[in-house]
Amino acid sequence: MSKIVIVRNVSNLSEARYCAGMGVNYIGFELNPNSPYFIEEKLRQDIINWTSGVDIIYSFSGGNATEFKEALAGLEFSSLIISSDQESILEDKNLSILFLTDKTKEINFTGDLFYFSEEPTYENELAAYDFDSPLRFPHATGYVFMGTLETRPGFVENDSLMEALEAIEEMKL
Repeated sequence: MSKIVIVRNVSNLSEARYCAGMGVNYIGFELNPNSPYFIEEKLRQDIINWTSGVDIIYSFSGGNATEFKEALAGLEFSSLIISSDQESILEDKNLSILFLTDKTKEINFTGDLFYFSEEPTYENELAAYDFDSPLRFPHATGYVFMGTLETRPGFVENDSLMEALEAIEEMKL
């Protein structure tokens, strides 16, 4: 895929492997233990070990930068998803790419910076969270989708995600 494609909050191996097979650039893991998308470290590591061809990205929704830093201890990464109020996490991190969930304030970052947007109009904006966004915004720099929670062990209803990724592939986006 020539567009940046992120699938956030991946919580199961079957979805992660499907994303890797479809050429997704990043699969994301939620590190906030209070999130319904949080998965234990062992499962997260198993998914990472069984998945190849994708970069790993982390987020900490609804938490502050201090909590995020603590959750990142010992993890390897070159990019993150943050909100603008978590900017202080950048102080001691050597990141090449940063994804920002909001545009509420300017942040100081020297690498590649991308914003999530429901209506992307600028070059550095990714269409976020709408499975129809490849059809609605073919000009977007990329797309951000949410992973799907398992309804029971081994069963995920991710038809919308599959259709969106197939649309990107078919449109050669």
